[in-house]
Amino acid sequence: MTHSPHSVVSLQVEIMLHAHKSMSDLVSEVRAEIMEGTSLNVPEEIDWSLNRTRICVPFLLSPEQAEELRSFIEDYHTPFSFKQFVNVKEIYRRLGNQVHLIRREGLSLERVDFSETDLRSAYLVKAKLRNADLFKADLGGANLELADLSHAFLQRAIFTFAKLRDAILEKANLENANLQDADLPGAYFGKAILRNTEFQRADLTGADFEYAEISGADFSKAVMEGARAHESQRKAFEEADADISQMTFFSKARRRR
Repeated sequence: MTHSPHSVVSLQVEIMLHAHKSMSDLVSEVRAEIMEGTSLNVPEEIDWSLNRTRICVPFLLSPEQAEELRSFIEDYHTPFSFKQFVNVKEIYRRLGNQVHLIRREGLSLERVDFSETDLRSAYLVKAKLRNADLFKADLGGANLELADLSHAFLQRAIFTFAKLRDAILEKANLENANLQDADLPGAYFGKAILRNTEFQRADLTGADFEYAEISGADFSKAVMEGARAHESQRKAFEEADADISQMTFFSKARRRR
């Protein structure tokens, strides 16, 4: 079964005329009205106050669900304002240590600015993060299995203990990134920039480093069983303290898997 990619949606509710009500009561009213007028389920655990005159209710919808919500707001002339892809970085930032509550696969987050954002323990399975900016972002313990991070800017990002099984990092820039103790079986690093990247104790079983730039990288104590690279990269992996006896080096150009 094919699932439509989900988007982070921000529903903004102007409440200047309702200042006598508490913020929690207003959020509850917003949820109740949307759930009564649509087929959508708005999770209450990720609501928050944006400022004194506005509530921002973030949740995740497929494109079809987003259109249903937009139609509901327009048809019923509610005081709600609807915006899609509204400052996604701010949504994740405000979730703080509750970021793990966003648990939808296949989020469409291409080109999103997550630079210096705390995304520890975030659930980003199958997320589409092509060309995303994750400079100095903290993704420690995050789940990025099957995520597409190709062409992403990941310099100085932290991925300690993160799960990136079968993730695509083709042509991604991970210079000075920290992937210590990360789970990376089957990850694809084709032509990625891995200068000074730390892979100590990472599980790189079956990972593919085809033509990746690894000068200054550290693979000490990393599991390299079945990891692949071009023959021209052998010396660089030796200098990076990788256990090349576990690796497979090929000499002919291959098709992208």
